Amino acid sequence: MTLNREVALKVSNLSVTYQTSRGPAPVVHDVSFSLARGETLAIVGESGSGKSTMAMATAGLLPDQAHVTGTVALDGVDIVGQSKRVLEDIRGSAVAVIFQNPMTSLNPTMRVGDQIAEQLIRHKAMKRAVARNRSLELLREVMINDPEGVYRKYPHQLSGGMKQRVMIAMAVSCEPKVLIADEPTTALDVTVQAEILQIMRALSREHSMGLLLVTHDMGVVAEMATHVAVVYDGRFVEYAPAADLFTDPLHPYTQGLLHSQPRIDDPEARHRRLATIPRPAPMLEHLEHGYEVRSEEQEKTLRPGHNPDSRFVRLNDNFSPVVREGSTV
Repeated sequence: MTLNREVALKVSNLSVTYQTSRGPAPVVHDVSFSLARGETLAIVGESGSGKSTMAMATAGLLPDQAHVTGTVALDGVDIVGQSKRVLEDIRGSAVAVIFQNPMTSLNPTMRVGDQIAEQLIRHKAMKRAVARNRSLELLREVMINDPEGVYRKYPHQLSGGMKQRVMIAMAVSCEPKVLIADEPTTALDVTVQAEILQIMRALSREHSMGLLLVTHDMGVVAEMATHVAVVYDGRFVEYAPAADLFTDPLHPYTQGLLHSQPRIDDPEARHRRLATIPRPAPMLEHLEHGYEVRSEEQEKTLRPGHNPDSRFVRLNDNFSPVVREGSTV
């Protein structure tokens, strides 16, 4: 940690519970972390682990049936419990989001250039002509060769990679301090994925943004992240600098994630089956009444100098699960 670390996002004791027809379903449990400008924190875990819910909570984008507790401070302002009008002012200027599928995020009835300009008019109070010129500059920044032509197109006239570039241009248009990218390259082929990651990395540095990256792709994490938070069952089970996590993963779940990745640099890998994680993340209905895992020895391991909330329990061979009535593990 540097002395000049400027914290753009500070999350403390964040918990999220969805109200369902069967009762409350907790999905995020007492999560704390911070993100400085210029840093990239990757939140990784399997599908259903709660990583996207964590990310959307930091932008105030959860549905009404989600009950959020704790604090989410964006540039020093706690957004938990704020009105929709306040959140609309914060989103775009303090925090912006790049979603997984740009086709469902862009307005199909508006030209893409007008959608970027609309952000600038709304949050920067720019005149329409000025907003148009700035939108063209942003399209150039995301490596679009024909910004004038793309500006006039509708979303359905663009490829998936081009639409995602437009989404990135829109997200950074108001120079937010925090950029949230929720699986931004999942729907793209490998070549386009590399280009999108390159654009995000360059813009994050140029605009000094904190980047919160949600993904299950450990290759993307290795390329992009400065720090990594591993999520399981809505909790951080390990938090570390990216280099440390890949060379010395401490938690068994982190080790399982890494061992489940195909390796092309190991000649013997083609003869081995990929590792699997025996127990998938529980479904929400299985968590309604909670469950716990106990062991005779519980070792709390914390990497020196890192987030004090990044502790986990390492279980030995004699652990005994305690499953409450009505729950499934």
